[in-house]
Amino acid sequence: VDPYVKEWTITDTETNEKYTVQFPAPDYEFLKDARGENVGTVRSFGKLGIKKKFTFVREKCFADVEWCGKLTSNSKSAKGITTAQGFEQINWKINMNNVAYRLDIADNKTNELISKFYHSFKDYEEVGKLEILKKGMQKDLMLFVAYLTGYTFRCYLDELPQIGWDMTKKC
Repeated sequence: VDPYVKEWTITDTETNEKYTVQFPAPDYEFLKDARGENVGTVRSFGKLGIKKKFTFVREKCFADVEWCGKLTSNSKSAKGITTAQGFEQINWKINMNNVAYRLDIADNKTNELISKFYHSFKDYEEVGKLEILKKGMQKDLMLFVAYLTGYTFRCYLDELPQIGWDMTKKC
């Protein structure tokens, strides 16, 4: 699958439930459930649109998170609030691992890994696989992590020439 397509599908491997992420929308990027209803949006704010505001609304989880990072940086940050028990305040860093062609989300305070996203190259039938490592995370918050990861990875794809990630290389 070409990661540059305008719409990605996120599949929950336990329930086979599908969500779509649209890239790029004119003013927002959306996460939609199988019924086509928006459950998440991303808005640009600040100079040059480097800062983004994620809003995510599900039955059991609400998240309001600011995402930012310098262009061509190997790290982005995600700070904000959620209604997910145990994750009411989040302060995460999203790091690009150039060696493993992977995105890692880690807690800024403890350095504990929350998730790893492994990129699959174009000859596979998927953009990549997300592994959630943090135990006790509820399903809706996991979906938010998938949305945040997909959005961040797509931003890195747009910056590839500047950050030196060679998409033609095989692992």
